This record gives sequence, structure tokens and C-alpha cells, in this order.
Amino acid sequence: MKTSEEISAELKGLYEADQQDRAGKYGEINLESMRVNDEERIHRAHEICALFKAGNLEFISDDFFHLAMLFQHSSNIEDYAIALELSNLGVEKGSEKCKWLSAASEDRYLLTRGEKQKWGTQFRKNEFGGWEQSPMSLDEESGATDDLRKQKGVPERVKQLEMFLDRKDIKK
Repeated sequence: MKTSEEISAELKGLYEADQQDRAGKYGEINLESMRVNDEERIHRAHEICALFKAGNLEFISDDFFHLAMLFQHSSNIEDYAIALELSNLGVEKGSEKCKWLSAASEDRYLLTRGEKQKWGTQFRKNEFGGWEQSPMSLDEESGATDDLRKQKGVPERVKQLEMFLDRKDIKK
């Protein structure tokens, strides 16, 4: 069995491959190749997660982030719940990156359940081909505020779509 250090290096490599598949301008990404690669990475992520949950591995904060991001890029609602759990564990270990990922995982999980997102991290194409924010609860309904968003590394509500478009280098 691999050591925790070897698994850490493997997780970093899986994460880097995941991000490489998503690099570049939107529309220029090979979605079919990304989907196949995601399936392979998620299969391995489940194996590693099982070893961790069995107490056979010790994770550092980056391990939680890397593993949670793999689950975040699944198409399965159960994997979004795992991403949320792992990112929250990463936050407990002091990971700043896991703060944003916990918000994104929670939003993706809620949307997949047919509910509105809480934090404002998820976007979709509209019927005209442009981008819009996926349905989002009012702050009064969700309990999320711009102060809480800031703590999680999520932009304030009124700037979210603009920042998403800028980050993805998408024409508005």
C-alpha cells in the first residue's frame, strides 16, 4: 500500500490533470476527453477516499482540497456531498482553498437536488446562449451574506456574474 506522502503526490497529480483538462477559453475545451478523464479520476478518488475513511491515510490540507475538487467535477450528486464533506475537513485543517470549494460543492449539491444555490458559485448557459447565474436563494432565505461569502472566498453577490465571465475569458 502507498504511504500518505505517495498518495499526496498522486492526488496533486490527479488535481493538476483535472485542471489541465479545464484550461483555456470556454468553448475550446475537449468536453468528451474531459468527461472520460474525469470518470477515471473519480474512480481513483473513490479508492483513495475509502482508504482515508478506513483510517489508512493521513491527509494534509492540500490533500482534502485536491480530492474534493475531483469529486466536485463528477456528474453524481453523491460525489458533490463527498466534495462538501472533504472540503469542510480541509477547512478544519486550515485550508483557505477549501473554503471556496465548500461553498461551490454545497451550491452544486443544492442545484442538483432541484434547490436554489446558497453562495452564488454556479453558472449556466441561458436559452440565448449567454451566461447567467444558476438560481440562487435570497440571502434572507439561505442565511448567506456578503460577509460570509467573503470569509469563504466567494465574491459579493452583485459582482459574481461579472467576475465569472472575466475569469473564464468569456464574451459578455
